[in-house]
Amino acid sequence: MTTDTKTELLRYKLLHQRYDYDMEVYNLIAYGELSNEISRIDELSFSFMVELENEKITPIQFLVYMNEFVRYMKLYFYNMATFQVSLREIVKENKEELNALLDCKCDVPYNCFGIRKNENIKECCYKLIIASFIKNAKYVPVIKTILDDNHIELKEVKDYSLKESEQVLNLLSDIVFSQRGRGITMELFESIESNLKEHLERKSKSKSKKYTIEDYKNRYIDSYIKNYERMFKAYNVRKKYLRYFI
Repeated sequence: MTTDTKTELLRYKLLHQRYDYDMEVYNLIAYGELSNEISRIDELSFSFMVELENEKITPIQFLVYMNEFVRYMKLYFYNMATFQVSLREIVKENKEELNALLDCKCDVPYNCFGIRKNENIKECCYKLIIASFIKNAKYVPVIKTILDDNHIELKEVKDYSLKESEQVLNLLSDIVFSQRGRGITMELFESIESNLKEHLERKSKSKSKKYTIEDYKNRYIDSYIKNYERMFKAYNVRKKYLRYFI
């Protein structure tokens, strides 16, 4: 069974059971951002209950776990104007964290209610959501500053505990909420490293010699730094009012 066939079967299942799963999951599948993960689904598991081997997953497992990811995103970032695009950026650029979520073991049946008590799945969802933000600290020093201000240590995403991941997620949620649905909050979930690579590849093919590649790199990173500083400034000004919205 090809990946395209598996994709169509998942889309059919989502449309047929539209009250069980979030339609944002359907959109992620439709945009093609999850093709590699869909290819891991065992074709027999579409029709039969089978014991899976060789890192395969089932369609129900895939849909329920992706549904949980979207649910947490909506829970924490309900006022974000760039919600759908940010979902796509997260799953596109954080494949290690995405597959860690899909590989989570669950002792209860794969359903949207039974797994919500599973802290491993929650932790994987949290790490997937915060992954780009934490990795972007490599380019944006003020990320470490704002983490320090909130008593959160900067480290590798995989090294965060559930509690620490939740602290980062709450901070991100407050930063986004402080923008009042405006601004360029999508950049909090983009991979600067990936975007920078694409940007420099385009510039290297350009006939314009106005700037060197190093200049293009510095200008591109500086634009991110300024945007992050602008968002963090808005957060710091308004954070004292956040308690009124809890």
